[in-house]
Amino acid sequence: TGKDSGGAKVDLFQLYNTGDTATPMSPMTSIVNDFEAYADGDAAITAGWYNFNGADQGACGGAGFGIQSVTTGDGVAFPGQFGDNKVLSVGWDNTGGTGCYSGVGFNFAADGKPNWSSYDGIRFWFRGSGNGGSLTLEIQSEGNAAYSAAFSDDTNGWTLVEIPFSTITNGYTYPGAPGSTIDYTAVKGFLFSNLTGKDSGGAKVDLFQLYNTGDTATPM
Repeated sequence: TGKDSGGAKVDLFQLYNTGDTATPMSPMTSIVNDFEAYADGDAAITAGWYNFNGADQGACGGAGFGIQSVTTGDGVAFPGQFGDNKVLSVGWDNTGGTGCYSGVGFNFAADGKPNWSSYDGIRFWFRGSGNGGSLTLEIQSEGNAAYSAAFSDDTNGWTLVEIPFSTITNGYTYPGAPGSTIDYTAVKGFLFSNLTGKDSGGAKVDLFQLYNTGDTATPM
């Protein structure tokens, strides 16, 4: 009622169930990737995402990835999910051969490296098999610095994985960059490495998000 000449603003229409946490509008909460922009089988995903495989992959099998559209009621749907949701699906096989290793990663465009220095960490939703295996999230920056932190696949279902930057340590540096220190002002990319055993496309990942201590995680 009355008069308002364009002064009212509205954002984030959201369906909810009782007890859900509202999605925050904090400027210090940043979604890195929620996979909703990709079409099923979209070649655009390969413009940023990639897989890498180690020695003797004829026996090992290596790693692969794709976008999966999960419908309401699907066995891998998030509890309380309403409507379709797209996730990153990852599979690997490092059970055979000698020196098997593989992983899946993402590189930002050369002219679009983001500045993560004002955040305390990165988090994402992960659905594994609960087999107790260890995976590694690695962050890379200019100078080929590579810092990483391990997390466990210890839940048979969706779980929120939070990795504070303070716990990420210098695992190794690429040749030609000994002793490099990670630069969060120009992040080159991130990846899942040190995948052990075998998981035939059973691991799902969604909502990569930067956060500051005390931020509420964006619900799925």
